[in-house]
Amino acid sequence: MESTYARLENVTLIPPPPGVVPDVAHRKFHGAPIMIAASICLPVVIILAAIRLYVRLRILRKWALDDYAFVISVPAGISMVALNIAVIYGGVYGYHTWEVTIGDLTKPILERAFVIAVIQGPITWLIKLTLFCLIFTAFRPVTWLRRLVFIGIFVTGAFYLYTAIDRGIACGPRGGVNRLAYLAGMRGTHCSDPDGFVQVTNILQGSFNIFSDLYILLIPIPAIVKLDLPLQKRVAVLLIFLTGSAYVAHQIYLVVNI
Repeated sequence: MESTYARLENVTLIPPPPGVVPDVAHRKFHGAPIMIAASICLPVVIILAAIRLYVRLRILRKWALDDYAFVISVPAGISMVALNIAVIYGGVYGYHTWEVTIGDLTKPILERAFVIAVIQGPITWLIKLTLFCLIFTAFRPVTWLRRLVFIGIFVTGAFYLYTAIDRGIACGPRGGVNRLAYLAGMRGTHCSDPDGFVQVTNILQGSFNIFSDLYILLIPIPAIVKLDLPLQKRVAVLLIFLTGSAYVAHQIYLVVNI
């Protein structure tokens, strides 16, 4: 295996598109928009999280179920973003795939990419768990809604656990923990092949993300409509819950176009 990869060190990860001549020596970095978005969103997330914790601990002095999920999911999400930033700055991500060679895939890059692939599902579930717990806390007296929340937590948890196990098995290192072992796993047929297990799982996860997001958005609507509040306030509460529809639309766009 070592001699095989040694001969492929200067080979690009995929062939270039027709008519494109790869310029590995002077490749252009395309990861700047991600870095800009992360540099803006991360401080905003940290500030808003701090405000929420301050209100809960110092003003309301009341701790709800969704707060426990929140304090777990926020650090997990920030860690996920930090890992992605580390991978992008590692010298491979952010470039056209046909301008990246196998030799560019160092062990730290492969390790980070593998960790991201495995933990992406569980962290997504933690974020959804926070929303489920919020619905549970807000509408706890509504029996049918509580049951839908429990079903949602169980189904999403089982699915995202499956994605973590699937990627861990398909993309994990083969025959050791050195660079070549990670290369064998990450560039193996099960992990990187367009028809491999992981690619099928990616399509399933994209579709499941849309389904679960719609589920979270829609299940509280009947309870909101029946709230004993003036119409204007009910509409305001409904709009708050429906703000996530923009994210759902974005997920649909990704599944359809990518």
